[in-house]
Amino acid sequence: AQVAMIAGPLANTNPPHELILVRLLEPGPITSGVSVLNRRLDEAGSELEVQREALASAGALVRVAALTSSRPELDLVRLAGESEVDLVVVDGHRPVLRSGPIGGAVGRVLSELACDVAIVLARGPSGIETGPTRPIVVPFGGAEHDWAALELAAGIAVGSAAPIRLLGVSRPDTEGGDPSRLLANASVVLQQLAGIVATSRVVHSVDGDLGAATADAGMVVAGLSERWQREGLGAARSGLLDAARAPVVFVRRGTRGGLLAPPDNLTRFTWSIIPGAAAPSEDATRDAAATPSAPG
Repeated sequence: AQVAMIAGPLANTNPPHELILVRLLEPGPITSGVSVLNRRLDEAGSELEVQREALASAGALVRVAALTSSRPELDLVRLAGESEVDLVVVDGHRPVLRSGPIGGAVGRVLSELACDVAIVLARGPSGIETGPTRPIVVPFGGAEHDWAALELAAGIAVGSAAPIRLLGVSRPDTEGGDPSRLLANASVVLQQLAGIVATSRVVHSVDGDLGAATADAGMVVAGLSERWQREGLGAARSGLLDAARAPVVFVRRGTRGGLLAPPDNLTRFTWSIIPGAAAPSEDATRDAAATPSAPG
């Protein structure tokens, strides 16, 4: 359900994208028998069909499949490759991404999928609640992975009528430690390319201010640094995961063309440009794509 709530708005962008909902079930112990496995498949298929009908009623083109798999991560990689998928959205687990290099099934998916990947980490059963009073918060430092997160958040925002709040961290002890101008220029690009007017907020302490800055968020979307294989989430993103009560989505830009803009084109969103929208000003494009204000 969490995955569908994110992928649904993206499917209704312009141009539209086909949405494939897949549930991969591990067979379980052989003593459970074929009948138990078939019942689980039927239940999963029924749940997916309910989601398909809800998304289709909103205009999305959706396919669903419930399959058994002894190695779900390997089959996910295979299915995504065979279908030339642009973006894979997967359910994650907070304990898996606590500290250190990301391994296990999530690490395998991140390592082997060439397309863009988003990992959804929810706290408790409350789920995603985006809307006019539940903003999507995007921590933004100007790095390539931050642009990937902003682009994905914009796609969700367009489909869910949720506002976007850019979040920057002030680092007065470093050169360029005030992120205000960076956030303002990113807001200009976002408005001109996606028709979204974002608000900005600067926090002065990663440890103490993130909870307050994300308290009313329906979702937090953050870029996953290219250093994830060595460092995992890193201190800043781990702190964000601890502080945020809303679901957190980590975004990794792929190595081939996908739903998100490539690294050499940071200020162009590939999923949609509002008809008739003006091109970003040269100054805003240059400033927003400049060197990140803080380490990613």
